[in-house]
Amino acid sequence: MSSFGRAAVVLLAAVLAASSAHGVESSLTEEEAPLLSEDRLAGVINKEHCIILYYNSALDLKDEAAKSEFGATRQELADQLMRSMIALADRVQAPIRFYRVNWKDFRPKTMERIRSDAGTLQQQPESPAIVTYVLNGPIAHRFSGTARPDMLPWFVHEVMDYFIHAIKTPKGEYLRGGWTYTDTNASFTILTDVQKETREFNGMAETVQVVSHVSRRYEGFACAYEHIYTSDGRLLGSIEDYGKYGKFGYFDFDRAGKLQYRVRYSASPK
Repeated sequence: MSSFGRAAVVLLAAVLAASSAHGVESSLTEEEAPLLSEDRLAGVINKEHCIILYYNSALDLKDEAAKSEFGATRQELADQLMRSMIALADRVQAPIRFYRVNWKDFRPKTMERIRSDAGTLQQQPESPAIVTYVLNGPIAHRFSGTARPDMLPWFVHEVMDYFIHAIKTPKGEYLRGGWTYTDTNASFTILTDVQKETREFNGMAETVQVVSHVSRRYEGFACAYEHIYTSDGRLLGSIEDYGKYGKFGYFDFDRAGKLQYRVRYSASPK
């Protein structure tokens, strides 16, 4: 092979490597979310409670904004959201299945259905998109675009709302398997304060340590979190302010080792 030919091969390999780095292939495994073929899609939608991650691996997405803010592409963020929902569904034994659909090369008729389900009038739905299907009614929830990791609990609970059968109690909504809450050790959060306080839990005053974080500002607002620890270092609660999307507290009132109660607060505009 000539030196020109070898150089061309090296250049082509570099281009392919760069392209794959910006690709949108899902990292979910077959065990986590089986990949549905076009022929199987309609049957699954019509016969199962399911949440489907739609994407197009042929699109070369420019994810500079998402990478800059959160260090991940939109596809990686969607995969993270799916994994968090799968984990919660397993904990609460929700009657739901999860799938992936790569719509690359799908027929126009199938794409019409996907566009309708994803709630878009565009020729191509936004990739990735997550859609919830239920048998006894219309689509319960539509999600598309970047799933902000600083709002991951909100996304998980919002998308899975139909399948989360929480019991309302005077302490808040009770979920046996425990609610999802934010990992404030993540790179998108900044520590803002650590202090000891006296707060009331189960009608008793308790001295606790409150560790406060704030997320990076994105789409006009930042999320804020208070992790509350007992004197012996156990996590007792996490109060999370998602701005216009709401403010929620997740608590371990029963000292069961999981944040099984959720309390809704009035949202504070940002």
